[in-house]
This record gives sequence, C-alpha cells and structure tokens, in this order.
Amino acid sequence: MTSVWRFWAPRRFQLWLVAALTINAIAFFVARGTFRPEVKWGLAFDVAFTVPLLYFLLVARGQTKAAFTMVPLCLMALLRASYVAPGIGWTRPVLGAAAEIAIISLILIRVRRGRRAGNQDGDVLERLRATCLEVVRIPVAANVLATELAFFWYGLCSWRAKPHAPAGAKVFSVHERSSAGVLFAAAAGMSVVEALVAHVIVMRWSLAAAWVLTGLSIYGTVWLIALSRSFWLCPCYLQNGELVFRNGLLWSLRVPLHQIASMSPARGEGADLSMPPATDPNLRLEFSTPITVRKLYGIERRVRSLAVSVDDPEGLLKCSR
Repeated sequence: MTSVWRFWAPRRFQLWLVAALTINAIAFFVARGTFRPEVKWGLAFDVAFTVPLLYFLLVARGQTKAAFTMVPLCLMALLRASYVAPGIGWTRPVLGAAAEIAIISLILIRVRRGRRAGNQDGDVLERLRATCLEVVRIPVAANVLATELAFFWYGLCSWRAKPHAPAGAKVFSVHERSSAGVLFAAAAGMSVVEALVAHVIVMRWSLAAAWVLTGLSIYGTVWLIALSRSFWLCPCYLQNGELVFRNGLLWSLRVPLHQIASMSPARGEGADLSMPPATDPNLRLEFSTPITVRKLYGIERRVRSLAVSVDDPEGLLKCSR
C-alpha cells in the first residue's frame, strides 16, 4: 500500500486535474442541453463542491503551500457552477471579481513573504512566475498570469523602485545609450491622447463601445509604460560564471561564460537576437551551443548569437574573459 501511495504521490495533481476536467466537461454538456433542473443543480454541486473537495484530498491535504490555494479555487468553482445551475447567472460578476482578487492577493502575499525571507534573485518576473506556478499549478496559465502581473507592477507600482539585480552581481546597464525607454514612453503619451480623441468620436455612436475602447487604450498605455521603465529597472548582470541579459520585459537570456565562443566589439547584422530595441549594438556574442531565450508568456526559443548594446562594453568584455 505504501509503494502504491508513493507511486501516485507526484501524480496527484494530474489525477485531480483529469477528474476536474471530466466533471466540468459533463457539466458543460448538460448546461447546453434540455435536462431537468434537478440534474443541472446536481452537476453544479459537483462543480462547486466535489472538485474543490477532490483537490483538498489529493493535493492540498498536508501541504501548507497548496492549502493557500483553496480559497481562489473554491471561488472559481462557484463561478463555474453559476454557468450550470439555472437562474443564478446574476452572481457571475461578483464571483468573478472575488476569484480574481483572491488569486492576485494570494500571489502578492507569497511574493512579499519571499522578499522578506530574502528569497529573491532580483528579477520580479521570475519571482512572479515561481509564485504563480505554486498557486495555479498549470505552467501555461502561470506564465500568462505572471507576465500580466509583471506589466502592471512595472507600469503602476515601480515608481519608487531601483534597478534590481542579485546581491554581489556585476551590473551592466543598457538604458543610457539606448532610446528604447524614451520611445516607449513617448508611445504611451501618444496613446493617452489617442484614447481621449477616440472616446469622444466613438461615443456618438455607442457609449459602451467608447468605454471599451478607452479601457483597452488604458491597458495598452500601462504596457508601454512598463516596457519603458523595464529597460532601466532590468539591467544585465554577471554572477557565478553566468551572464544574464534582460531586454526589459521582452525576454531574458542566461549565458554560462564557458558557452561563449566569441565576444567582440561589432555591429549586430545577422544575429539571432538584438537588444535593446531601436539601438545600434556595440557587442556581438557567438555561442558554442544553442541557448534558450525566454520571452513573454513563457515562450522559449533557441539562439546561437546575440547583438547587444551596453553602456559599458569594455567592462563587459573584461569581466567575461
């Protein structure tokens, strides 16, 4: 019996996920059919209570980290049940808002506790990814959520922040020589003006459409501000025999020094990657083997060369030898 439990222990989340998807698939089918209300209420109960109960029994029981996720999970289960049970659709906005607030609050609490404990590598996006993966448990969803939260942090909450890198690392800034930050900041200012003009014009035909367009414009402005600030707040650095290149929030690349085949002052024509945007590179790196670059939303790509503009190319050349 002990050997069977040990076999299933690392697979308990996958087992729960299969059960949850099966219950929700059946509920989705029933909600669209002409079944009796009693049947729909029964499946709504399974979605709202059985799915969280299975999560507790299979995943969260005895695990403090997983137990913290019970609150947002229960709220999301109730929200999903509102699409199955008849006559309670009016609860969806409240349940949706509550679930979103619970998830974001849980992530922020975990990130704050990690910072107090000194468990941080200087990269806000990486810390958010790790925390979101603990909360959501699905890598794709965790990467999407972490990316969105990072953009809102850089765009709205980073005004008192300083450039962050791990303690003891040799830092190489990229923002002084580059015009990328100014470019995105100017685009953010222009988007505000465009949003005001578009709102006035569109509201003549539809007030709702005007506010939707304005909301999307505000969202885009936050993104542009976040990108503008990220080039200053996310410098490159060298630590423990590894060069870390961060192109703002756009992508990051970790390069072990022993995998650098060549680094020379040169232009970047033909390089697989170039950073920062709208800036002529002053260094070109060739790698002995392909290295993985992590982009927005966790998308990955393999590259063999990099063209980069750093404010102190001589210092980077010296430290990397």
